[in-house]
Amino acid sequence: MTLSEEPCVSSCITSLYTLKAKQICSSLLPLSPQLLSRSSCFLLPPSSPSHPPYIITTQHTIAPQNFPSYYPEDWVGYVKDEHVKCVAEERSESGEVLRSFKLDRPVHHPLLDVSALRFCDSSNSASELGCYDLNGMKGGGKGDRVTFEGHVLIDGEGEGEEDDDDDEDGRIPVPKSVDGVMLMSTERQNFAASEEVLEIGMCGGPVLSSSGYVVGMVEGIVPEGASPGDELMGAAAYVGVEGIRGLLELVDEKEKEGWEKKKIVPGVRVL
Repeated sequence: MTLSEEPCVSSCITSLYTLKAKQICSSLLPLSPQLLSRSSCFLLPPSSPSHPPYIITTQHTIAPQNFPSYYPEDWVGYVKDEHVKCVAEERSESGEVLRSFKLDRPVHHPLLDVSALRFCDSSNSASELGCYDLNGMKGGGKGDRVTFEGHVLIDGEGEGEEDDDDDEDGRIPVPKSVDGVMLMSTERQNFAASEEVLEIGMCGGPVLSSSGYVVGMVEGIVPEGASPGDELMGAAAYVGVEGIRGLLELVDEKEKEGWEKKKIVPGVRVL
């Protein structure tokens, strides 16, 4: 799958996390528990000090049922949010797991490939976990410098893996940063030329402005044939800050409703 970022004003130290999504047992699913996906993710401060931070990642990695064109297997259509267990892992530069956190049910953007989760343990504060900063920034414009942050998978021994029943392939997520320049934006996506094509695993990572603020979330890359004349082929596609803000408002709304179940329109893709 081809779809598969001035110093920061915030005084907190930012931390980058990987997100591990595992499909759990269900009578509706023909497969045994297995690792569904790995992606990057990042934290944003909560709207209220009494709430835990938001965890932001790509929707297609934790809700494959909403993206049938990415996942043609029949069994994916039976997957529901309650069948997937998500864990956020903070990793060292060498890929060692420093700490991990179980995550609560996700909230998906109704139109964009972005989801938000919370920590199951509400005692995890924003200051100790390392949140990025959205405040005071717009999405930017053509020619603006950006930096893509995330993780890539390298061969290794799987240091720090704690779950023996995870179907790991021996690869380790390690942090990576790639610079780029914004090319254009549409109603649903932004596109930027990157110094190198973003690798699998960077989906879900933050896109940072030259000032260190989050201006988007990495969605993937533009595959061959996806744009007229392939003008954007290989460019990074990312969800803009406005889409992320809209998702956070939806999270707050659902929390006020006590997480009552509400039908959400499946995510769609432009590419």
